[in-house]
Amino acid sequence: MKYLINLKNDLIETFDSLTAEKVNLFIVNGEMSKANTDVNYIARLLLIDCRLPEPFAVLGFIRKWFENHNMPIPDINFSSEIINHETYDFEIDISLTDNLTLSADGTSTQICFEPVWSEALGDFVKGNIAVDLPYDSSLKFKNELFSSCE
Repeated sequence: MKYLINLKNDLIETFDSLTAEKVNLFIVNGEMSKANTDVNYIARLLLIDCRLPEPFAVLGFIRKWFENHNMPIPDINFSSEIINHETYDFEIDISLTDNLTLSADGTSTQICFEPVWSEALGDFVKGNIAVDLPYDSSLKFKNELFSSCE
């Protein structure tokens, strides 16, 4: 779920009219099965006083963001509340499923991403870091990339 903060920041960086004060991220609904540690939830991005001329560009950006980070492309739903003929609040709901690894007491979690092959490391790495991971032969955590998710 923490990776959604990166999505929010990338949206603000990509779309000039979006600011940190007017882009909010919430977890609004979800469930965690008693059978496993998969958590299904809705992440909501609320763009307040939005003035984007093409709101579908934001939806396309979100879709590509997940694809570019080697993550499953989620279902995306949206709605808007019209403020005036140029301004609206844009609500984007992203349906997600994450597999969590829980600490012994259950108070801390880690998301376990699907592994993808990294040419730079010559090994499988978590899907969320494959795009951003630079080659560095001294990476001491290379062999620990899946230790808590296996």
